[in-house]
Amino acid sequence: MPVVYRKNTERGWLLLWKIEETEQELTRFVSSGDTTEVMGFGSPERRRQRLAWRAALRSELPRVCVAYEEDGAPVLCPGGRVTEGGSGFIGVSHTKGMAVVIYDPESPCAVDVERLDRRFGRISSRYVSDRERMLASADDRLFEAVCWCAKETLYKYARREGASLLEDIRLLQYERLGDRGRLLGEVPEGGEVPLAFLTFENTVIVYTDSVFFAEKSIKDLIF
Repeated sequence: MPVVYRKNTERGWLLLWKIEETEQELTRFVSSGDTTEVMGFGSPERRRQRLAWRAALRSELPRVCVAYEEDGAPVLCPGGRVTEGGSGFIGVSHTKGMAVVIYDPESPCAVDVERLDRRFGRISSRYVSDRERMLASADDRLFEAVCWCAKETLYKYARREGASLLEDIRLLQYERLGDRGRLLGEVPEGGEVPLAFLTFENTVIVYTDSVFFAEKSIKDLIF
């Protein structure tokens, strides 16, 4: 199906695409270059996920060129050339059943999506510090999933290969109102990074969004 959720961020937007199409059906929403690019992946599911985020992107920017940096991060490249800042910045993430794209015309951005049925508790000691656990109530069953996505988002934003999710990337604040909320993270040599999160069906999405964090109170926010 087409985009199922759209939200304006500080200068750009966030799009969610619920993946229900076959691989062949998804090719109708993307360019021939997109289709060729994903053929290198052996897994049909991975190909569907990559086609889906490109379909979401092209629903807003149909003619944009997509390329990859050396670290694998997707970038927009005017004229087929990777140019810093060129046509803006994107962040992408995908999991079974969902693809997400964030766009900012001026500044780097990042996003991460995970399924809520993943067993985060089994690995939470690898990415949640004792101090960070104190940010949420003991009965907050969403926190470990949000924390994982937040740190993955911060990792992508910082682009510091090898940075530890437990020691180098930190959460400083966490506020939740129902199925949405906001966080403040910190990355090595990059300072504080405001984030927002939401849940959609069986997934949680965390993304960079400074305007979200600028409000005086989370209760004042209009979703």
